[in-house]
Amino acid sequence: MACLLNTGRLKPCKDAVGGVRSLYFVNYDVIKDVTYDTDGETILSINQNLPAPSVVLFRYDIRSNAELTQNITSSKENGTTFFEQVLTVEFTGLTKEDNEEIKRMIYSTPYVFVEDFRNNIMLVGLDNGVDVTEGNSSTGKEMGDFNGYNITLTSKETAFANFFPDFDAWIASGIAYIGGYRNSTLFRDRVLLDGGIVESLECVVQE
Repeated sequence: MACLLNTGRLKPCKDAVGGVRSLYFVNYDVIKDVTYDTDGETILSINQNLPAPSVVLFRYDIRSNAELTQNITSSKENGTTFFEQVLTVEFTGLTKEDNEEIKRMIYSTPYVFVEDFRNNIMLVGLDNGVDVTEGNSSTGKEMGDFNGYNITLTSKETAFANFFPDFDAWIASGIAYIGGYRNSTLFRDRVLLDGGIVESLECVVQE
């Protein structure tokens, strides 16, 4: 990567909107390698270590209760730069099922695809995965208080989270798309554990 600037930036139209619509978690080591566009910021395709029917994507509908912040740390003295990708999430409601799944999230190091309200898909933790670095669960004190989980996921990477415009095409290639922990349990029991593939679509649509 060259160190010299090569373009300027005009002030854009006032059509931007903030917020995160959905998160898509996938277990670590699924991604084998990626192919980038010439800009180095855009992912063109993803190759996985497992055949497509064995790759399961877990969707969390967030609806603005999440934020992706990317903190830059650059040292002139050391000649180093890295990007801390920080994803803060609120999951509303406390359940025993969510307790179990969030513990799995804490123990693991997944990748996270972040979908914002401009329909951008960004891959967080491409090289190192993401780790839950802090969080809590709260019942709230008053009737109208927040009841649920606050989770912070962090990854230190060598670049900003890459955009992946062909995310939908990747899903269409045969990636199993799960809308929540109930379906993921069904998929695990009826497809992954018994080696079946035919039932995978049925499991996905039973939301």
